[in-house]
Amino acid sequence: MKYIEEISCGDCFEFKDKKYLVTHDFKKNGSKLCYCLSDGSGQWFDPTTIVEAFFIYGLDSNNNIYPIKPTQKADANI
Repeated sequence: MKYIEEISCGDCFEFKDKKYLVTHDFKKNGSKLCYCLSDGSGQWFDPTTIVEAFFIYGLDSNNNIYPIKPTQKADANI
């Protein structure tokens, strides 16, 4: 579990049984604009909102699994 303010742009998270993608847009109060992956709607999240981070994977031409957004070793505890 993490706060929205701890998640960076391009990361994904789950909140109330919906999955979201964090964008670059933010407000002065720290709120971040996120898009729902199931219906494409945008929603502003308060920086203190607690969410569950997750990763999205894809398949290459040989059906090998690869992360859409690779993480650095320091970020592996997400």
